[in-house]
Amino acid sequence: MRTTKKFIVQRTLLIGSIVYILFFLAANFQYYNVLKSFLDSQFTTYHLDLYNMFMDILANHKIAVDVQGKTVTVDLPISYYKFILVPNILLALLFVTFYTLLYKIIKRYIQKLEILQSFLSDYFNKGKIASKKLHSIQLEKDEIAHMSRLIYQMAQRDQEKRKAEKALFGIFSHLKHDIVVLTDEHFNILETSTYWKTVEKSDKNNFLDYLNQEERKHLLNRNGEKLVRFTSRLASEDRRFALQLFLQNDLCTILIKDITKQTMLQKSLQEKASKDQLTNTFNKPACFQIIEQKIDLAQTGNDSFTILFLDLNGFKSINDNFGHTVGDKILQAFAKRLEESTRQEDIVYRYGGDEFLIVANGTSPDRIKELIKNIKKKIEKPIVINDEIFQIRSAVGYASYPQDGDNLQELLECADFSMYEDKRRMKGQRD
Repeated sequence: MRTTKKFIVQRTLLIGSIVYILFFLAANFQYYNVLKSFLDSQFTTYHLDLYNMFMDILANHKIAVDVQGKTVTVDLPISYYKFILVPNILLALLFVTFYTLLYKIIKRYIQKLEILQSFLSDYFNKGKIASKKLHSIQLEKDEIAHMSRLIYQMAQRDQEKRKAEKALFGIFSHLKHDIVVLTDEHFNILETSTYWKTVEKSDKNNFLDYLNQEERKHLLNRNGEKLVRFTSRLASEDRRFALQLFLQNDLCTILIKDITKQTMLQKSLQEKASKDQLTNTFNKPACFQIIEQKIDLAQTGNDSFTILFLDLNGFKSINDNFGHTVGDKILQAFAKRLEESTRQEDIVYRYGGDEFLIVANGTSPDRIKELIKNIKKKIEKPIVINDEIFQIRSAVGYASYPQDGDNLQELLECADFSMYEDKRRMKGQRD
Protein backbone atom coordinates (compact mmCIF):
# COMPACT_ATOMS: atom_id res chain seq x y z
CA MET A 1 0.00 0.00 0.00
CA ARG A 2 2.90 2.39 0.73
CA THR A 3 4.26 1.66 -2.76
CA THR A 4 0.86 2.60 -4.18
CA LYS A 5 0.87 5.90 -2.28
CA LYS A 6 4.39 6.75 -3.52
CA PHE A 7 3.40 5.86 -7.07
CA ILE A 8 0.32 8.13 -6.99
CA VAL A 9 2.34 11.07 -5.58
CA GLN A 10 5.08 10.68 -8.20
CA ARG A 11 2.64 10.43 -11.08
CA THR A 12 0.65 13.43 -9.88
CA LEU A 13 3.82 15.58 -9.66
CA LEU A 14 5.01 14.42 -13.06
CA ILE A 15 1.69 15.18 -14.78
CA GLY A 16 1.44 18.58 -13.06
CA SER A 17 4.98 19.50 -14.09
CA ILE A 18 4.39 18.53 -17.72
CA VAL A 19 1.17 20.56 -17.86
CA TYR A 20 2.91 23.59 -16.31
CA ILE A 21 5.86 23.41 -18.78
CA LEU A 22 3.51 23.11 -21.76
CA PHE A 23 1.52 26.12 -20.54
CA PHE A 24 4.75 28.13 -20.06
CA LEU A 25 5.98 27.30 -23.59
CA ALA A 26 2.60 28.12 -25.11
CA ALA A 27 2.53 31.50 -23.31
CA ASN A 28 6.03 32.39 -24.60
CA PHE A 29 5.05 31.44 -28.14
CA GLN A 30 1.95 33.61 -27.88
CA TYR A 31 4.05 36.57 -26.58
CA TYR A 32 6.42 36.17 -29.57
CA ASN A 33 3.44 36.27 -31.99
CA VAL A 34 2.10 39.46 -30.34
CA LEU A 35 5.54 41.14 -30.60
CA LYS A 36 5.97 40.06 -34.26
CA SER A 37 2.53 41.39 -35.20
CA PHE A 38 3.44 44.74 -33.57
CA LEU A 39 6.75 45.02 -35.55
CA ASP A 40 5.01 44.03 -38.81
CA SER A 41 2.65 46.95 -38.33
CA GLN A 42 5.61 49.37 -37.78
CA PHE A 43 8.12 48.27 -40.42
CA THR A 44 7.90 46.84 -43.92
CA THR A 45 11.21 44.98 -43.70
CA TYR A 46 13.26 44.32 -40.58
CA HIS A 47 15.57 41.82 -38.93
CA LEU A 48 15.59 40.63 -35.31
CA ASP A 49 18.44 39.05 -33.35
CA LEU A 50 16.42 36.58 -31.27
CA TYR A 51 19.05 36.16 -28.57
CA ASN A 52 19.53 39.92 -28.04
CA MET A 53 15.77 40.43 -28.27
CA PHE A 54 15.19 37.82 -25.55
CA MET A 55 17.81 39.38 -23.27
CA ASP A 56 16.24 42.88 -23.80
CA ILE A 57 12.79 41.48 -22.99
CA LEU A 58 14.03 39.90 -19.76
CA ALA A 59 15.68 43.25 -18.79
CA ASN A 60 12.42 45.01 -19.66
CA HIS A 61 14.39 47.32 -22.05
CA LYS A 62 13.59 48.63 -25.50
CA ILE A 63 14.39 46.09 -28.20
CA ALA A 64 16.84 46.79 -31.03
CA VAL A 65 15.50 46.20 -34.56
CA ASP A 66 17.69 46.21 -37.72
CA VAL A 67 15.75 48.20 -40.34
CA GLN A 68 17.57 48.40 -43.71
CA GLY A 69 20.98 48.40 -41.98
CA LYS A 70 20.03 50.91 -39.31
CA THR A 71 19.40 49.96 -35.65
CA VAL A 72 16.10 51.28 -34.36
CA THR A 73 15.00 50.93 -30.74
CA VAL A 74 11.33 50.12 -30.14
CA ASP A 75 9.35 50.20 -26.91
CA LEU A 76 7.79 46.83 -25.90
CA PRO A 77 4.06 46.85 -26.67
CA ILE A 78 3.37 44.85 -23.46
CA SER A 79 5.50 43.86 -20.49
CA TYR A 80 6.87 40.30 -20.61
CA TYR A 81 6.43 39.96 -16.86
CA LYS A 82 2.78 40.96 -17.01
CA PHE A 83 2.10 38.71 -20.00
CA ILE A 84 4.11 35.64 -18.93
CA LEU A 85 5.50 35.60 -15.41
CA VAL A 86 2.54 36.87 -13.42
CA PRO A 87 0.03 34.39 -14.97
CA ASN A 88 2.56 31.59 -14.58
CA ILE A 89 3.16 32.44 -10.92
CA LEU A 90 -0.59 32.46 -10.35
CA LEU A 91 -0.89 29.13 -12.19
CA ALA A 92 1.91 27.66 -10.08
CA LEU A 93 0.19 28.79 -6.88
CA LEU A 94 -3.09 27.31 -8.14
CA PHE A 95 -1.35 24.04 -9.01
CA VAL A 96 0.33 23.79 -5.58
CA THR A 97 -2.98 24.47 -3.85
CA PHE A 98 -4.80 21.88 -6.00
CA TYR A 99 -2.05 19.31 -5.53
CA THR A 100 -2.04 19.81 -1.72
CA LEU A 101 -5.79 19.25 -1.53
CA LEU A 102 -5.62 16.26 -3.86
CA TYR A 103 -2.72 14.76 -1.92
CA LYS A 104 -4.63 15.07 1.35
CA ILE A 105 -7.70 13.41 -0.17
CA ILE A 106 -5.65 10.59 -1.71
CA LYS A 107 -3.67 10.14 1.50
CA ARG A 108 -6.87 9.88 3.51
CA TYR A 109 -8.41 7.26 1.24
CA ILE A 110 -5.19 5.31 1.09
CA GLN A 111 -5.15 5.25 4.89
CA LYS A 112 -8.70 3.90 4.85
CA LEU A 113 -7.75 1.28 2.28
CA GLU A 114 -4.78 0.29 4.43
CA ILE A 115 -7.14 -0.26 7.34
CA LEU A 116 -9.41 -2.38 5.11
CA GLN A 117 -6.46 -4.32 3.69
CA SER A 118 -5.12 -5.03 7.16
CA PHE A 119 -8.59 -6.10 8.29
CA LEU A 120 -9.04 -8.52 5.38
CA SER A 121 -5.48 -9.81 5.68
CA ASP A 122 -6.02 -10.65 9.36
CA TYR A 123 -9.28 -12.43 8.67
CA PHE A 124 -8.22 -14.52 5.68
CA ASN A 125 -4.70 -15.35 6.92
CA LYS A 126 -5.28 -15.72 10.67
CA GLY A 127 -9.00 -16.39 10.81
CA LYS A 128 -9.52 -13.62 13.41
CA ILE A 129 -9.52 -9.82 13.71
CA ALA A 130 -7.41 -7.76 16.12
CA SER A 131 -9.49 -5.59 18.48
CA LYS A 132 -7.42 -2.45 17.68
CA LYS A 133 -8.13 -2.80 13.98
CA LEU A 134 -11.79 -3.41 14.65
CA HIS A 135 -11.88 -0.24 16.78
CA SER A 136 -10.20 1.78 13.99
CA ILE A 137 -12.86 0.58 11.56
CA GLN A 138 -15.69 1.52 13.91
CA LEU A 139 -14.32 5.10 14.18
CA GLU A 140 -14.62 5.62 10.43
CA LYS A 141 -17.81 7.18 9.11
CA ASP A 142 -17.63 6.93 5.30
CA GLU A 143 -18.23 4.37 2.55
CA ILE A 144 -15.07 2.35 3.22
CA ALA A 145 -15.94 2.09 6.90
CA HIS A 146 -19.47 1.00 5.99
CA MET A 147 -18.08 -1.61 3.59
CA SER A 148 -15.63 -2.82 6.26
CA ARG A 149 -18.40 -3.24 8.80
CA LEU A 150 -20.51 -5.21 6.29
CA ILE A 151 -17.55 -7.46 5.51
CA TYR A 152 -16.94 -7.91 9.23
CA GLN A 153 -20.56 -8.97 9.81
CA MET A 154 -20.34 -11.42 6.89
CA ALA A 155 -17.04 -12.72 8.26
CA GLN A 156 -18.57 -13.29 11.68
CA ARG A 157 -21.46 -15.27 10.19
CA ASP A 158 -19.04 -17.20 7.99
CA GLN A 159 -16.81 -17.99 10.96
CA GLU A 160 -19.75 -19.33 12.96
CA LYS A 161 -20.83 -21.47 10.03
CA ARG A 162 -17.30 -22.78 9.48
CA LYS A 163 -17.01 -23.68 13.16
CA ALA A 164 -20.23 -25.67 13.01
CA GLU A 165 -19.18 -27.40 9.79
CA LYS A 166 -15.73 -28.23 11.19
CA ALA A 167 -17.32 -29.63 14.33
CA LEU A 168 -19.58 -31.83 12.20
CA PHE A 169 -16.64 -32.76 9.99
CA GLY A 170 -14.63 -33.65 13.11
CA ILE A 171 -17.36 -36.05 14.25
CA PHE A 172 -17.48 -37.90 10.92
CA SER A 173 -13.73 -37.81 10.26
CA HIS A 174 -13.08 -40.38 13.00
CA LEU A 175 -15.31 -42.98 11.40
CA LYS A 176 -13.30 -46.09 10.65
CA HIS A 177 -13.14 -47.15 6.98
CA ASP A 178 -15.62 -44.42 6.03
CA ILE A 179 -14.55 -41.20 4.32
CA VAL A 180 -15.60 -37.58 4.71
CA VAL A 181 -14.64 -34.99 2.09
CA LEU A 182 -15.38 -31.26 2.34
CA THR A 183 -15.41 -29.25 -0.92
CA ASP A 184 -16.36 -25.77 -2.08
CA GLU A 185 -19.26 -25.06 -4.45
CA HIS A 186 -17.05 -26.00 -7.42
CA PHE A 187 -16.09 -29.33 -5.75
CA ASN A 188 -12.49 -28.30 -5.09
CA ILE A 189 -11.35 -30.45 -2.15
CA LEU A 190 -10.86 -28.47 1.09
CA GLU A 191 -10.72 -31.07 3.90
CA THR A 192 -10.57 -34.87 3.99
CA SER A 193 -10.69 -37.54 6.68
CA THR A 194 -7.83 -39.99 7.27
CA TYR A 195 -9.18 -42.92 5.23
CA TRP A 196 -9.33 -40.74 2.08
CA LYS A 197 -5.60 -41.45 1.63
CA THR A 198 -6.52 -44.94 0.40
CA VAL A 199 -8.40 -43.35 -2.52
CA GLU A 200 -6.59 -40.06 -3.10
CA LYS A 201 -4.68 -39.38 -6.32
CA SER A 202 -1.94 -36.73 -6.17
CA ASP A 203 -2.94 -35.15 -9.49
CA LYS A 204 -6.66 -34.83 -8.67
CA ASN A 205 -7.61 -31.81 -6.51
CA ASN A 206 -11.20 -31.56 -7.68
CA PHE A 207 -13.70 -34.21 -6.60
CA LEU A 208 -15.27 -34.32 -10.08
CA ASP A 209 -11.99 -35.77 -11.40
CA TYR A 210 -12.79 -38.96 -9.45
CA LEU A 211 -16.13 -39.45 -11.22
CA ASN A 212 -16.88 -40.77 -14.68
CA GLN A 213 -18.83 -38.74 -17.23
CA GLU A 214 -22.22 -40.22 -16.33
CA GLU A 215 -21.69 -39.63 -12.60
CA ARG A 216 -20.61 -36.02 -13.19
CA LYS A 217 -23.72 -35.38 -15.27
CA HIS A 218 -25.88 -36.88 -12.52
CA LEU A 219 -24.27 -34.61 -9.91
CA LEU A 220 -24.20 -31.37 -11.92
CA ASN A 221 -27.77 -31.78 -13.24
CA ARG A 222 -29.33 -32.35 -9.82
CA ASN A 223 -32.13 -29.75 -10.33
CA GLY A 224 -31.54 -27.96 -7.01
CA GLU A 225 -31.51 -31.11 -4.87
CA LYS A 226 -29.55 -30.70 -1.63
CA LEU A 227 -28.92 -34.43 -1.14
CA VAL A 228 -27.52 -36.63 -3.92
CA ARG A 229 -26.84 -40.37 -3.62
CA PHE A 230 -25.11 -42.73 -6.04
CA THR A 231 -22.38 -45.39 -6.21
CA SER A 232 -19.00 -44.94 -7.89
CA ARG A 233 -15.57 -46.54 -8.33
CA LEU A 234 -13.87 -43.15 -7.62
CA ALA A 235 -11.21 -43.72 -10.29
CA SER A 236 -10.23 -47.12 -8.80
CA GLU A 237 -10.23 -50.41 -10.68
CA ASP A 238 -11.44 -52.89 -8.10
CA ARG A 239 -13.35 -50.92 -5.46
CA ARG A 240 -16.90 -49.66 -5.07
CA PHE A 241 -18.18 -46.78 -2.91
CA ALA A 242 -21.58 -45.48 -1.84
CA LEU A 243 -21.68 -41.65 -1.92
CA GLN A 244 -23.97 -39.17 -0.16
CA LEU A 245 -23.42 -35.51 -1.05
CA PHE A 246 -24.95 -32.78 1.13
CA LEU A 247 -24.90 -29.46 -0.75
CA GLN A 248 -25.35 -26.30 1.30
CA ASN A 249 -24.66 -22.80 -0.11
CA ASP A 250 -20.94 -22.66 -0.97
CA LEU A 251 -19.93 -25.99 0.62
CA CYS A 252 -20.46 -29.66 -0.09
CA THR A 253 -20.01 -32.42 2.51
CA ILE A 254 -19.47 -35.86 0.98
CA LEU A 255 -19.91 -39.05 3.02
CA ILE A 256 -18.27 -42.03 1.33
CA LYS A 257 -18.71 -45.65 2.40
CA ASP A 258 -16.51 -48.41 1.01
CA ILE A 259 -18.96 -51.10 -0.13
CA THR A 260 -16.44 -53.20 -2.06
CA LYS A 261 -16.85 -56.26 0.20
CA GLN A 262 -20.65 -56.00 0.21
CA THR A 263 -20.68 -55.65 -3.58
CA MET A 264 -18.40 -58.65 -4.04
CA LEU A 265 -20.48 -60.67 -1.60
CA GLN A 266 -23.69 -59.71 -3.38
CA LYS A 267 -22.16 -60.62 -6.73
CA SER A 268 -20.95 -63.92 -5.32
CA LEU A 269 -24.41 -64.69 -3.91
CA GLN A 270 -26.00 -63.84 -7.25
CA GLU A 271 -23.59 -66.13 -9.04
CA LYS A 272 -24.25 -68.91 -6.54
CA ALA A 273 -27.98 -68.39 -6.92
CA SER A 274 -27.68 -68.84 -10.68
CA LYS A 275 -25.13 -71.70 -10.63
CA ASP A 276 -25.56 -75.40 -9.99
CA GLN A 277 -23.34 -76.19 -7.01
CA LEU A 278 -22.42 -79.70 -8.19
CA THR A 279 -21.45 -79.08 -11.82
CA ASN A 280 -20.77 -75.31 -11.67
CA THR A 281 -22.97 -74.82 -14.73
CA PHE A 282 -25.95 -72.46 -14.77
CA ASN A 283 -29.07 -73.79 -13.08
CA LYS A 284 -32.67 -74.09 -14.28
CA PRO A 285 -33.93 -70.60 -13.19
CA ALA A 286 -30.91 -68.95 -14.84
CA CYS A 287 -31.57 -71.02 -17.96
CA PHE A 288 -35.20 -69.86 -18.21
CA GLN A 289 -34.18 -66.22 -17.63
CA ILE A 290 -31.52 -66.25 -20.35
CA ILE A 291 -33.79 -68.01 -22.88
CA GLU A 292 -36.50 -65.38 -22.27
CA GLN A 293 -33.90 -62.63 -22.82
CA LYS A 294 -32.71 -64.27 -26.04
CA ILE A 295 -36.31 -64.47 -27.28
CA ASP A 296 -36.77 -60.75 -26.61
CA LEU A 297 -33.51 -59.91 -28.39
CA ALA A 298 -34.35 -62.20 -31.30
CA GLN A 299 -37.76 -60.51 -31.75
CA THR A 300 -36.16 -57.07 -32.08
CA GLY A 301 -32.99 -58.04 -33.94
CA ASN A 302 -34.10 -60.98 -36.14
CA ASP A 303 -31.65 -63.29 -34.33
CA SER A 304 -32.07 -67.02 -33.91
CA PHE A 305 -30.86 -69.70 -31.50
CA THR A 306 -31.25 -73.40 -30.74
CA ILE A 307 -31.92 -75.31 -27.50
CA LEU A 308 -30.30 -78.73 -27.13
CA PHE A 309 -31.89 -81.08 -24.56
CA LEU A 310 -29.61 -83.87 -23.22
CA ASP A 311 -30.38 -86.84 -20.96
CA LEU A 312 -27.86 -89.41 -19.64
CA ASN A 313 -28.83 -92.97 -20.49
CA GLY A 314 -28.64 -95.49 -17.62
CA PHE A 315 -27.72 -92.93 -14.97
CA LYS A 316 -30.22 -94.36 -12.44
CA SER A 317 -28.50 -97.76 -12.49
CA ILE A 318 -25.10 -96.10 -11.84
CA ASN A 319 -26.54 -94.38 -8.75
CA ASP A 320 -28.17 -97.62 -7.57
CA ASN A 321 -25.11 -99.81 -8.10
CA PHE A 322 -22.21 -97.48 -7.25
CA GLY A 323 -23.76 -94.81 -4.99
CA HIS A 324 -24.50 -91.13 -5.29
CA THR A 325 -20.87 -90.11 -4.81
CA VAL A 326 -19.87 -91.86 -8.02
CA GLY A 327 -23.04 -90.57 -9.68
CA ASP A 328 -22.09 -86.99 -8.75
CA LYS A 329 -18.62 -87.47 -10.25
CA ILE A 330 -20.21 -88.80 -13.44
CA LEU A 331 -22.40 -85.68 -13.66
CA GLN A 332 -19.39 -83.41 -13.06
CA ALA A 333 -17.38 -85.16 -15.79
CA PHE A 334 -20.38 -85.06 -18.13
CA ALA A 335 -20.90 -81.29 -17.60
CA LYS A 336 -17.20 -80.62 -18.16
CA ARG A 337 -17.23 -82.57 -21.44
CA LEU A 338 -20.31 -80.64 -22.61
CA GLU A 339 -18.52 -77.32 -22.02
CA GLU A 340 -15.41 -78.61 -23.82
CA SER A 341 -17.42 -79.69 -26.87
CA THR A 342 -19.32 -76.43 -27.34
CA ARG A 343 -18.25 -72.98 -28.53
CA GLN A 344 -17.41 -70.20 -26.09
CA GLU A 345 -20.65 -68.32 -26.82
CA ASP A 346 -22.78 -71.46 -26.21
CA ILE A 347 -24.05 -71.89 -22.63
CA VAL A 348 -24.48 -75.18 -20.70
CA TYR A 349 -27.21 -75.54 -18.03
CA ARG A 350 -28.11 -78.31 -15.63
CA TYR A 351 -31.85 -78.65 -16.09
CA GLY A 352 -32.30 -81.10 -13.23
CA GLY A 353 -31.14 -84.60 -12.19
CA ASP A 354 -29.31 -86.08 -15.20
CA GLU A 355 -30.81 -83.62 -17.72
CA PHE A 356 -28.85 -80.74 -19.28
CA LEU A 357 -29.61 -77.93 -21.71
CA ILE A 358 -27.34 -76.12 -24.15
CA VAL A 359 -28.36 -72.78 -25.67
CA ALA A 360 -26.45 -72.29 -28.92
CA ASN A 361 -26.51 -69.32 -31.28
CA GLY A 362 -27.79 -69.96 -34.81
CA THR A 363 -30.29 -72.44 -36.25
CA SER A 364 -28.45 -73.87 -39.25
CA PRO A 365 -29.33 -77.62 -39.48
CA ASP A 366 -25.80 -78.51 -40.57
CA ARG A 367 -24.31 -76.53 -37.69
CA ILE A 368 -26.67 -78.20 -35.16
CA LYS A 369 -25.99 -81.72 -36.51
CA GLU A 370 -22.24 -81.09 -36.34
CA LEU A 371 -22.56 -79.83 -32.74
CA ILE A 372 -24.58 -82.90 -31.67
CA LYS A 373 -22.04 -85.19 -33.36
CA ASN A 374 -19.16 -83.50 -31.48
CA ILE A 375 -21.02 -83.70 -28.15
CA LYS A 376 -21.79 -87.42 -28.50
CA LYS A 377 -18.24 -88.19 -29.59
CA LYS A 378 -16.83 -86.34 -26.58
CA ILE A 379 -19.14 -87.72 -23.89
CA GLU A 380 -18.95 -91.34 -25.08
CA LYS A 381 -15.28 -91.59 -24.19
CA PRO A 382 -14.81 -93.85 -21.10
CA ILE A 383 -14.78 -92.23 -17.64
CA VAL A 384 -12.59 -93.85 -14.96
CA ILE A 385 -13.69 -93.45 -11.33
CA ASN A 386 -12.20 -95.53 -8.49
CA ASP A 387 -10.69 -97.96 -11.03
CA GLU A 388 -14.14 -98.50 -12.54
CA ILE A 389 -14.69 -97.69 -16.23
CA PHE A 390 -17.98 -96.11 -17.20
CA GLN A 391 -19.24 -95.77 -20.75
CA ILE A 392 -21.64 -92.85 -20.86
CA ARG A 393 -24.15 -92.23 -23.60
CA SER A 394 -26.70 -89.43 -23.97
CA ALA A 395 -29.82 -88.81 -25.98
CA VAL A 396 -29.92 -85.34 -27.59
CA GLY A 397 -32.92 -83.45 -28.88
CA TYR A 398 -33.18 -79.88 -30.09
CA ALA A 399 -35.59 -77.06 -30.99
CA SER A 400 -34.78 -73.84 -32.87
CA TYR A 401 -36.27 -70.37 -32.48
CA PRO A 402 -38.44 -69.33 -34.23
CA GLN A 403 -38.94 -72.39 -36.45
CA ASP A 404 -39.98 -74.79 -33.64
CA GLY A 405 -41.62 -72.32 -31.26
CA ASP A 406 -41.86 -68.63 -30.41
CA ASN A 407 -41.91 -68.94 -26.60
CA LEU A 408 -40.04 -70.77 -23.86
CA GLN A 409 -42.66 -73.45 -23.20
CA GLU A 410 -43.04 -74.44 -26.88
CA LEU A 411 -39.26 -74.63 -27.36
CA LEU A 412 -38.76 -76.81 -24.26
CA GLU A 413 -41.59 -79.19 -25.24
CA CYS A 414 -40.25 -79.50 -28.77
CA ALA A 415 -36.66 -80.13 -27.58
CA ASP A 416 -37.88 -82.66 -24.99
CA PHE A 417 -39.92 -84.53 -27.60
CA SER A 418 -36.92 -84.55 -29.96
CA MET A 419 -34.71 -85.92 -27.17
CA TYR A 420 -37.08 -88.83 -26.46
CA GLU A 421 -37.19 -89.58 -30.19
CA ASP A 422 -33.38 -89.84 -30.14
CA LYS A 423 -33.55 -92.03 -27.02
CA ARG A 424 -35.93 -94.44 -28.80
CA ARG A 425 -33.64 -94.58 -31.85
CA MET A 426 -30.65 -95.39 -29.65
CA LYS A 427 -32.64 -98.13 -27.87
CA GLY A 428 -33.73 -99.59 -31.21
CA GLN A 429 -30.11 -99.66 -32.39
CA ARG A 430 -29.07 -101.64 -29.27
CA ASP A 431 -31.94 -104.09 -29.75
